[in-house]
Order: sequence, then structure tokens, then C-alpha cells
Amino acid sequence: MFAQAAALPVTADQMEQLEALVRAGSTPQRLAKKCRVVLLASQGVANHAIAQQTGLSRPTVIAIRRAFAQAGLDALERRQKRKKPSPILTPELQQKILDTTLKTKPAAFQRPEVRRESARYRGFVSESPRSSPGLVCG
Repeated sequence: MFAQAAALPVTADQMEQLEALVRAGSTPQRLAKKCRVVLLASQGVANHAIAQQTGLSRPTVIAIRRAFAQAGLDALERRQKRKKPSPILTPELQQKILDTTLKTKPAAFQRPEVRRESARYRGFVSESPRSSPGLVCG
């Protein structure tokens, strides 16, 4: 299904540090899980199996492996920041949307059956549309 990932190269010194972090009771769980991922990856365990054993997603396991390969133990201790795109809504566009929604009324709400449904949805009317005389449901 997935291609087998190569074993992650870890030095003996790094291995000792990782094992110490996993065993230490004062290690934050986020860091301990990352250390477990690296230890399993160094043994040649598949990413999918690591994900199942640690309760992380496969993309997270791959990201942890990549970060460790690039920056070592320092990468595990840092929180990864997401690459968020810049906001699409500018303050001017946001104000225009607010003005449009608050100061205009859509044509669909002019129809009585839509107003009734809207009122029923908001809890102002409790009767069903079929019990109202003269209301045609389409």
C-alpha cells in the first residue's frame, strides 16, 4: 500500500538522549511521542505502523521524521508552526460584507413561505407548514 521508508539514521548519542526523554516522567507527552516516533523509525518500522502504535497520523509521523533528519533533537523540542496562507479577507472587504448583510434584505425573504420557514427555524413559530391553511409547499 505505502512504500517502505528507510530506517532513520540515529547516532548512539542521539539514541541515548531519545530513550532518556521517553523514560523520564517529567518529559512533556508531545515530546515523548515524537521521541518514540524517531526511535521506531530508527529501527526501520514503517510509517503506517508507527502511526498506529503512537496514535498519530501518518503525515505527522512523516513530518517528525523529516524534521529530525534535518535538525536533529532540536527539531523535536520546537513546536512546528503551520504554514497558514495570508488572510483573504482584507479589512475593506470584511466591512463591505458586513454592510451588505446588515443593511440589505435578500429578495428570497420577501416571499411569505420563506419568512415563515425562517421564523420556524429560529423558534418563533412552532406549527408545521402543512397545518397552516393556504400554505403551498413546493
